[in-house]
Amino acid sequence: MIASAMDETRFDDADRILQSALELSAADRESYLDRECGDDDELRALVERLLLHAESTQRTLATRGALSRPTARELIGSDLTGTSLDRYRIVREIGRGGMGVVYEAHDGRLQRTVAIKVLEARQLDPKAHERFLREARAAAALNHPSIVALYDAGEASGHPFLVMEYVPGESLEERPPVNADEALRAARLVCGALEHAHGRGLVHRDLKPGNILGVPGSDGLAIKLTDMGIALSPGASRMTRTGTITGTPAYMAPEQVLGRGLDGRADLYSLGVILYRWLGGRLPFEGANPLSVVSQHVHAPVPPLRELAPGLPDGLDRVVERLLAKEPDDRYPDIEALWQQFQKAYKPDVRKDLIERIQKLMHEKTMMIPLTAINSPAAVGPRVKGDPYKTQPLLWYTAPLEDIELQE
Repeated sequence: MIASAMDETRFDDADRILQSALELSAADRESYLDRECGDDDELRALVERLLLHAESTQRTLATRGALSRPTARELIGSDLTGTSLDRYRIVREIGRGGMGVVYEAHDGRLQRTVAIKVLEARQLDPKAHERFLREARAAAALNHPSIVALYDAGEASGHPFLVMEYVPGESLEERPPVNADEALRAARLVCGALEHAHGRGLVHRDLKPGNILGVPGSDGLAIKLTDMGIALSPGASRMTRTGTITGTPAYMAPEQVLGRGLDGRADLYSLGVILYRWLGGRLPFEGANPLSVVSQHVHAPVPPLRELAPGLPDGLDRVVERLLAKEPDDRYPDIEALWQQFQKAYKPDVRKDLIERIQKLMHEKTMMIPLTAINSPAAVGPRVKGDPYKTQPLLWYTAPLEDIELQE
C-alpha cells in the first residue's frame, strides 16, 4: 500500500502555519488555513491536529513557565524504521497520510514483505482509534484481486497497526492512463473492485487516482484499490467529531459534502470525476480552496466533457456526465447498470488489443485465446492452423505460438 509521502519540508510548513494560526482569532483562522494549505488535504489535516492539541493540552516549560506545543514530527509520531512490531520488522517508511504512517516491513514468520499502517495510540482521541479499528473490519471483509488485502491487525508497544499486502508501484495519480483505451480498462477494473465492496455493504468514500495503484498484469494494466480506511456501511454519514467531512474535496459526491447518508452511488460520482479528468485532461470543478471546490460539487453544472475532448465516441461523454448528477437517484443505480452503458457507448479496437496482448506474450510457449476468435470468417486477431474443435472443444484453446498467425 502506497501513501503520499510527507517529508521534513512539509512538517516545517505545518509548524510555520500553526504558529501564525495561533495568533489569529477563530473567525480569521479558517480563511488563513484555506489560503495557506490550498487543496493540500494532508497538510491541512496535520495543522488542524496540531491546533487541536495546542488548544487542549498545556505543558509547562521549567525555564520560563510558558506553554510548549508539539512539533508536527512529534505529533504524528517518530520514525519506527529498524524497530519491530510483534513479528514484523520495520524496513523503511513509505509515506504518511491522515490516518497514520505506512511502512514497508518484513514478516519473519512467513518470510514475506508486507505494508504496515501504524497509528501513535497516545496521540489519538477515542474517535480516531475507532476509525482505525473500523478500517480493519472493513478491509477484512473484502477478498478481491483488485483490492489490497488485509493480513493482520494488532497493537504493540502502544502502536495499533494494520498489516496489508505490499504493492510496489505507482498510483494512477502519479501515472494516469494515456488514452481512452487505458482509462476505460482501468475503470473496468475499479468497477469490479467496487462491485465486490458494494455487494458486501461497504462504500469506499475516498475513491481517487491516488488510491488506485497500477500494477503489472498478464494482459497489461492491473490495479489495486487502496485505503479502505473510511469505508462504511451504506446510510452512515462520514462526519468527524469536529464537524468536518472525511474525503478528498476534488472527488466528493454532493451528498458527502452535505454530510448525508451515503451508498454506492457516491463512489460512482467519484468515479465520474476520475473519468472526466482522465478523458478531459482536467477536473470538472477547480477552485482556489477546498470550500470553493465542494461548493461547485453541490451547486455548479458540470462543464460539457465534449468541449474538452471533442474526439470522444458518441455517448461516452453522456455516460460520464450522468455519473456526475447532483442527485444520487439521477445517477446509475449500481455498477452493473453503469458498465452496460459503457459497453454501448465505447467499443475499443478489439483487433489492436489482441495483437498487443500477443506481442507481450511472445516469450511464452503457448497462449490462451477464445474460440470465438478462431477460424471464423469474421474473426479478428489470431487464428490457429488446423481445427482445435476436434481436440479441445472448450471455451478457451491453448495454442502453440508457432501455430498462431495474425491476420492483416
